[in-house]
Amino acid sequence: AEEGKQTGDTRQQTAQTCRPNHGGMEQHFNSSLAALVQNGTISQQQSDKIANFFREKRAEHRANREEMKNASPGERAEKFQQFKKNHEQMAKELSSAAGLTETQTKAVLEALRPPQMHEKMGERMTGKLSELVSQGSITQEQSDKLLSFFKEKHTQRQAEFEKLKGMTEDERKAYFEQKHHDRPDLAAELAAAGDLSEDQAKLVADALRPEHGPKRGPHCAPNQK
Repeated sequence: AEEGKQTGDTRQQTAQTCRPNHGGMEQHFNSSLAALVQNGTISQQQSDKIANFFREKRAEHRANREEMKNASPGERAEKFQQFKKNHEQMAKELSSAAGLTETQTKAVLEALRPPQMHEKMGERMTGKLSELVSQGSITQEQSDKLLSFFKEKHTQRQAEFEKLKGMTEDERKAYFEQKHHDRPDLAAELAAAGDLSEDQAKLVADALRPEHGPKRGPHCAPNQK
């Protein structure tokens, strides 16, 4: 009976931590953080703080949902706007909570994004560029050049992670500091890659910019012992 009670408690705890039928997301979360630690992007201590950060975010989200149940339409609208504002600040909060640099924060959020979201981002990018072509803002040729540019960027990012594996901690620190210092201007990069005018480049950059950053944090956060 005691064993059955413990099993029930475990299931309840899991249900509170993860969404139903998303067990694979916890594995993705754990393996992604482990990979970031292994290649030296973050430390184990930072990884633990990241896991705790998202666990607290999930608890806040559950509490907000409970409050919304009894809220008036006006209160719901107000809470939704507050939630939206908080969501936009997630990167800054994560950086502060785990002691991450801006580059580390971006790497973490990119790695923790659900796998299928990478595909959706590609579809979204293609769709946005198609809209700009339909509107006459850019040509199809420019759109094709931009898609090739982003594919190359993705390949470079993957190669970068492999490169980091062979670096010492000091080398990685120097690498990230230099990378942050030499960060290129997106609009300028787009202009060069797609043969765009300055106005076109700004238009494309605005169109491709995520509306509210990552849509959601990880579905599950590993329990700390």
